[in-house]
Amino acid sequence: SVGVSCGRDLMVRAYDQQTRLEDTIALSALAVCLVHRYAHNFDEEKPLTEVPTELIDDNKVRASLRGIEGALIDLPRHRQAPAAELAEQTIAELEPDARTLGCEAALGGLRDLIAAGSGARRQLQTLEAAGGTDALVRHLCEESAV
Repeated sequence: SVGVSCGRDLMVRAYDQQTRLEDTIALSALAVCLVHRYAHNFDEEKPLTEVPTELIDDNKVRASLRGIEGALIDLPRHRQAPAAELAEQTIAELEPDARTLGCEAALGGLRDLIAAGSGARRQLQTLEAAGGTDALVRHLCEESAV
């Protein structure tokens, strides 16, 4: 997952290491589009949405525990929603930015990541199917090769 915090500086953090290059590219496109959107909103003097820090922290914990398969607090709508649904909404909202930046295909790669499940989920499935950590390590090496 990717987090963006805005203050005097803009900071982008990727919380986990992806094993597939395609996933890293998709998450990088997300970060670039978010930065573009925030910069545009700043230039247009649009105010930032105020959100209590506790809710942001709660979402961080939820994302860490359940990833894309879990639920998050939909902050603007004050409701709980599936993380995959919120991710899809975010992708749709950022598509104009991706078009402007020429990274539509890369941003669209997030849909593949959502559909396939998290890297952790894929690793658990591989471990279960292969029956051992040796097979999992081999799989990760193959998946990580460029």
